[in-house]
Amino acid sequence: MRKRIFYGAGSYAVANLAFWKERGVFPECFADADKSKWNTELFGFSLSEGVDILPLKDAIERCGGNYEIYVTVLPDYWDDVFDFLVNKGISRELIRFPEMQSVGVSKHCTQLGNYLVLTKADCDTLVVMTCCYHGKRRFVSSGDFEKDYAKWRVMTSKLVDDLEHGLGSTCIGCPQLKDGVAQSKPQLRRINLSTGIPGGEYCNLRCCYCTYLDMLSNPKNVGGYSVLDVLSWIVNNIDDAGSIYIDYAAGEITISPYRNEMLGLWKKLNWQGTILTNCVIYNQDIADLLHSGKVVLNCSLDAGTRSTYAKIKGVDCFDTTISNLRKYAVSGGAIKLKYILLRGLNDNEADVSGFFEIAKEIGAEVILSWDSNDCLRDASETERDMAQRLVALCKEFDVPFIYTDSILNIHDLVDVNDFAQVR
Repeated sequence: MRKRIFYGAGSYAVANLAFWKERGVFPECFADADKSKWNTELFGFSLSEGVDILPLKDAIERCGGNYEIYVTVLPDYWDDVFDFLVNKGISRELIRFPEMQSVGVSKHCTQLGNYLVLTKADCDTLVVMTCCYHGKRRFVSSGDFEKDYAKWRVMTSKLVDDLEHGLGSTCIGCPQLKDGVAQSKPQLRRINLSTGIPGGEYCNLRCCYCTYLDMLSNPKNVGGYSVLDVLSWIVNNIDDAGSIYIDYAAGEITISPYRNEMLGLWKKLNWQGTILTNCVIYNQDIADLLHSGKVVLNCSLDAGTRSTYAKIKGVDCFDTTISNLRKYAVSGGAIKLKYILLRGLNDNEADVSGFFEIAKEIGAEVILSWDSNDCLRDASETERDMAQRLVALCKEFDVPFIYTDSILNIHDLVDVNDFAQVR
């Protein structure tokens, strides 16, 4: 049996520890990000014995690596802590929530059965995910999207039914679960097309943080179908296909061999969605979609100076990118401009201020993010200063901003309460 680590040694844990103990859920120790609590004890109400509070690494060592982690902070912060732990290298399947352990209680998830994710697990394997949170609920593509879609329907329907009837499932413990039965039947409402899918393995940049570089350098048609095949199948086989939201992150769409056909379908169906593009190449179809108000453009700029951009992106095309962003802004649509904080590269005043001025000029929403390849460490003082500087600028000039769930030590970087929302 795995030993339990409770993550979050605050007032919520103090108030509920005795209750959890009555239900048979009690920890080997607590872990917490607050260094002032380390090597002290937490005493729950009406409990005479305290429980040790340790750094996360020490807590895992105490359990001999045979552990599971229960999130014991206020439910409002479950998502933040869940993402923090995942980015610390904790398997999603090892993260639990004390309030969600009992079977016999109906639960539902707004994504389950509604959201399909296609992505590459590695250079040779295309996988279909039943949701975007737990990697455990995925399967290897058959090479036939119709068969993959049918299998996805069966798997998600089984999970939805088990949750509705209070049965145990791999979903138990997920922060996305809500109380009660879903108000509507599962139906495909959103699809995420990720980098590496056949037809989507093209990019004209070589970003230093990209986790798909091997795939982009060695494209293999392992899926048996392309991104265009998927969109065409949806159009021909799904009722009310035009209502589906499309997240397009399958490589750089402006150089995909299917770009004209895909964007033509997008305009014909009037799909809502998000298009990720580096904006190195301007595309009039994307500009038209922006103008329609149905599509959001998401661009990772990550720099505010030409020299830093070239170091991060591997190509010297900063001026062209900014020019194209200005053209897209004229379309009047929504633009999100991302800043992935990279230690020693863009954690400086010139880049942060330069990036902000561009975002302000084009009326973009700022996204603060973090290098997922460098997640097992604390933020440096410089990184904290620059993150706080970007937030301060956004607040001062009323520029909308969010942070992505890939930021692991967000509490060390900025005050989370400054952000209107999390992505």
